[in-house]
Amino acid sequence: MNTREVYEVFCSQNTEMPVFLKPWWLDAVYGNAWTVILYKEGDRVLAAMPYCECKKYGFKTILPPQLTPITGFWIAYPENMTRQNRYSLEIKAMEYFAKRLNEIKPAYFVSKIHHSYSSWLGFLWNNYSQTTRYTYRFTKLNDLDYLFSQLDKSVRKRIRQLEKEEFVIRTDLSSKEFYNVNGMTYKRQGLKCPFSYEQFERIDAEACKRNMSGKFAICDKEGNVHSVAYVIFDDEVCQGIFSGSDSKYRSSNAASLLLWHILKVCSEKGIKEYDFNGSSMKSIETFIRHFGAEQTPYMVIEKKNSMLYSLLKKLKR
Repeated sequence: MNTREVYEVFCSQNTEMPVFLKPWWLDAVYGNAWTVILYKEGDRVLAAMPYCECKKYGFKTILPPQLTPITGFWIAYPENMTRQNRYSLEIKAMEYFAKRLNEIKPAYFVSKIHHSYSSWLGFLWNNYSQTTRYTYRFTKLNDLDYLFSQLDKSVRKRIRQLEKEEFVIRTDLSSKEFYNVNGMTYKRQGLKCPFSYEQFERIDAEACKRNMSGKFAICDKEGNVHSVAYVIFDDEVCQGIFSGSDSKYRSSNAASLLLWHILKVCSEKGIKEYDFNGSSMKSIETFIRHFGAEQTPYMVIEKKNSMLYSLLKKLKR
């Protein structure tokens, strides 16, 4: 088997892996350009790190693709490992990945690591840097009363008021209309949507094949779309990918009712966790935090190998 085929077997044996590391997602965001580093002990693959080289500003880079909150690696811990052996495996696998990446030597490397990993020593000892960021997660979706009690008082009041109005939740919006409504959030701020319709369409088409796509829109009684939210139903975890609102109706606060509806859908489906997948933008973080989910740190690992690239990156901001 080639490296990708070995990785597909590894993924099939580790069903708890986040969807963003699975081959079909990598195909959707990278096309055929991605590859993977495999860490083995003997003939057994114990960890893997998929990645894709790309060009930016004319430099070779390894960057997270759009619409992909998690990149990085996954480690398959053998059963009944002692704590010491678990830590040892993490360090060996991370050092192996770091040294292989050093051989590739991209001008800039950055990866967003799954929140279940708290150590990055193998990268630290190979001159990588780390930044802590935060996501918010609900992990008790089976208890809607508890969820509702965790919402900020103002959010609870808003949802109760909105439930009395004639809003309708739709899941049949065309992909193009859905994308356009989301883009209005960026347009309001004078920004361009960071991902193209084609990028979104590729991911959604593959997610639809697997019955994992969640396109939700909330409309008023006249049929005007106020807000949209896109999620991926990944086995026991619902992953929040993006959301946006039409600026004309932003004051309706319908996005709160839409998110509450999605949480109820997750509960009905028996999904155990909803991951907002965070944001470092203050306004978005504030909206998410007021829903009362658990703040969860995750790591961003990076390494800069080109001062010129770093300078260009700063100038392009």
